[in-house]
Amino acid sequence: MKLKYCFLVVILATSALFAQRCIVSGYVRDASTGEAIAGANVKVEGEPFGSAANIHGYYTITALPAGGPYSLAISAVGYSTVKRQIVCRGEHIRLDVELEPEAIVGEEVVIRARRVGGMMDPYVGHMVIKSDLIRHAPGLVEPDLFRTLQMLPGVNSISDYSSGLYIWGGSPSDNLVLLDNIEVYNPTHLMGFFSTFIVDAVREVNLVKGGYPAKWGGRLGSVLEVTNKDGNRREFHGNAELSLLSGKLFLEGPMHKGSWMVAGRRTWIDLATAMMERNGIMDEHIPYYFYDFQGKVNRDLSDRDKLSFSFYGGDDVFAIENDPPEPMDGDTLARDDEGDDFEYRWGNLTFSTQWTRIFNERLFGHFVLAGSMFRTKLSADGDEMELTDRIGDMTLKSDMSYAYTDKHFLTFGGMLKWREVKNYFRVTEFEEGVRAREFVSDKNTGASLIALYAQDEFSPNVLWKVQSGLRMEFATNGNYLRVGPRLSAQRLLDESTTLRMAYGRYYQYIHLVNPLEDMGIAVFDSWVPIDENIKPAVSDHFVVGIETDRFAPHISANAYFKRMDNLLESREEIDFDSEGNLRARFHVGKGWASGFDVAMEGKVGRFAGWAGYALGWTRRTMPELNNGKSYPPKYDRLHTLKLHLAYEPSERLTLSAGFNYGTGQPTTEPVGFEELSDPWYRYFYPIWDGSRHNARLPDYHRLDLGVNWVAHDGRWKLMPYLQILNIYNRKNVLYRQWDYPSVGDSDPDDSYMLPFLPSFGVRAEF
Repeated sequence: MKLKYCFLVVILATSALFAQRCIVSGYVRDASTGEAIAGANVKVEGEPFGSAANIHGYYTITALPAGGPYSLAISAVGYSTVKRQIVCRGEHIRLDVELEPEAIVGEEVVIRARRVGGMMDPYVGHMVIKSDLIRHAPGLVEPDLFRTLQMLPGVNSISDYSSGLYIWGGSPSDNLVLLDNIEVYNPTHLMGFFSTFIVDAVREVNLVKGGYPAKWGGRLGSVLEVTNKDGNRREFHGNAELSLLSGKLFLEGPMHKGSWMVAGRRTWIDLATAMMERNGIMDEHIPYYFYDFQGKVNRDLSDRDKLSFSFYGGDDVFAIENDPPEPMDGDTLARDDEGDDFEYRWGNLTFSTQWTRIFNERLFGHFVLAGSMFRTKLSADGDEMELTDRIGDMTLKSDMSYAYTDKHFLTFGGMLKWREVKNYFRVTEFEEGVRAREFVSDKNTGASLIALYAQDEFSPNVLWKVQSGLRMEFATNGNYLRVGPRLSAQRLLDESTTLRMAYGRYYQYIHLVNPLEDMGIAVFDSWVPIDENIKPAVSDHFVVGIETDRFAPHISANAYFKRMDNLLESREEIDFDSEGNLRARFHVGKGWASGFDVAMEGKVGRFAGWAGYALGWTRRTMPELNNGKSYPPKYDRLHTLKLHLAYEPSERLTLSAGFNYGTGQPTTEPVGFEELSDPWYRYFYPIWDGSRHNARLPDYHRLDLGVNWVAHDGRWKLMPYLQILNIYNRKNVLYRQWDYPSVGDSDPDDSYMLPFLPSFGVRAEF
């Protein structure tokens, strides 16, 4: 009985203690637009209490002792710090705050690697990119999100023609790309040349290069979280932009208890070249264009409930239409070039409906119903060939956060995904105009993926923060049950230096096949789901990082090791299996990636910029390739160096320069040549010994320049810009082929990347 009374006394004492404490929570927003400020820091001055706003701008400070007054400092990069006085009397305090944007010279051209919690950011290899940076960085024809990301250390490209992201030894298919919480499967245009997202419609981009937490899953490598703008809640605003490639329009404005945003883009390659053809400048026009449209609508249902709907749609279209052939009887067709058609189109369509709910001062919820579809279709020469790939995705998921105590912050949730993949390929052969035979590969796979996760963020004191989590996933196609542990820790070494460590196990249930990856372009890409013959890919991440503000530039460094298994590599020959067994089309093996990167960024007066260096190794082992020995994939680069500098001689003019250097990529060279001759010619045939990527191309380097000028700054703001790519016209090798060389000549036949290429455009804001 005495024990029972003692236990009751402890419970009552604990309850009385917490009854004398306060919970402070609320939203942090931009005062000029009303949009949420993700990652804003809320700190109780002179006390070990603080919090950081989540992606929705919501923060929670738990267990603030009774008393006061306390001074709260609310800050965010690019905004003026605001201070508020509060007194704790044991009740919940709801404090919503608006921050005024702060004009800082060079700020728009500096990548800020710090975000959630500043030095106590829980993620390793974490960077946040604002849309202003993308608009001012030197680009290719026009500003592009993925090409800006390629300027970061640890993020590589495979060629000038590809905007694909190769991060810490992973390929683009290893990246989880989310647009407002829905997966986007092939986020590129023009065979990978540009990314699909319209820069002006994007609020921010959150990149975690590895060791990401339990709330994300389904990919082996990195997470790229793209968040659309909510729209201006204060006033109508818009901008229009014209470049050599496209025209864009962005509009935003307030609505009753909410806001809206819409953006659109269309290229005019087809229209411009058709006009040139009509005027005799070109012999034939290029029948290609792409378009995008995306938007978002937000509504406050109450001070606790918010609802939003976002969408994206875009297509690439390349179609050659000629006069139809003359029909003939039976299976006989007129084989006439004038009757040949070619059509290749691909694109994405996504939507997401999101509901955020403040259940109480401790519990915050976010719920998503979303859909995504990527489709590609190719048909050529009338009835000779048809390729169709389609992936559809419907997802329902929830993310909850619960401020349990001042030391424990819980996040948990789940996901139910239905995914359907169609892979269809048909080739018809004709002999003397008669259909002789037909090869068909047809695979249609539908499956569900169920995921549950939970994570605890434990802060034993102001110096340490430990995240431990677990993610469980079940894939119905193959009945695969997988469990992935996640663990990370942050140690604040001093007020300006943080050490971070992370481990995680990750699984991937779908693979992207790019048959022309060696040529650095994305054509005929197809998604292949796992089944009873193709097991989920698996990867273990070991990551450690450190960053400091002790010196004038902000310095960050990360080291990583990844171990991967059940990787796929396409076979050169196509096996038209009658039962659609996709496993027969691939080699299966394992691999690893290791390396480190270091970056410095900062500003001095009117100069701002960053420098980054990365050292990395990536290897794969396929028993049937390279004689069973490990080899580097095409995207492996040992050394990369990236420099970016911006200078503002005045408030109206910004000059920028970007330099990129990389070790030459792997290529396969013959081990010798065999001389064969006939009465008229002598040939030297290359000799191959089964080696794969046994040599490297010449080193890659390129210098780009950019000029952004504010020509008029009134009610309408007019801003022309000039971009010059590859200023000294470096001939970077894209692809190397070995043809039959002539007598005494064994030089390869090289294809090159982009030459010196100027472009210009004009942007108008209103």
